[in-house]
Amino acid sequence: MNTQTGIATGHLLGRLGTRGFLGQRSVRLLVPLLFGMAVIVPPQSYLQVVEKLRDAGSYVDFMRLYFSGSHGFCQQSDCLVLPTWNHLWSVAYLWVYTVLLHFGIRLMPGLPAVLRSFVELRLADVGVLVWPALYFVIARVLLAGRFPTTYAVAGDSDRDPRKARPLAATWVPQDIN
Repeated sequence: MNTQTGIATGHLLGRLGTRGFLGQRSVRLLVPLLFGMAVIVPPQSYLQVVEKLRDAGSYVDFMRLYFSGSHGFCQQSDCLVLPTWNHLWSVAYLWVYTVLLHFGIRLMPGLPAVLRSFVELRLADVGVLVWPALYFVIARVLLAGRFPTTYAVAGDSDRDPRKARPLAATWVPQDIN
């Protein structure tokens, strides 16, 4: 999925340039994310609360708490923070990476050429298998036990560096307007 996203991002960036890129990408990522958080995720969270906490409240009561940002559904020190994106966490991360890429290219216009050169050099031939595998092995061995996964964008990158996807996996066009 990350490779497909990188390729799509590269093509969109090449077609729109930096001016239209952030707006288009934000619409394509944030609208589905917000819809999912408002419509798709709440029933899952409600059933999670009912099953794990044996909460007998109605779905309507839960939805009031969901949209008010309740932190009251806890089991020991593990609390369900509402609203939540549950399985949609990767969409939020993609948007953050999009913003970082956008501003990185705006601040350093030569960045796409550098990234493209890096990718072509490092991921040529057998490198396409070796470097990504080595990255994930090192991250798993050295970091997995020290940084628990939280799926929270704020503060999560320093807690779980395995989620910091290398930009080298993104196809970057040579010419950007």
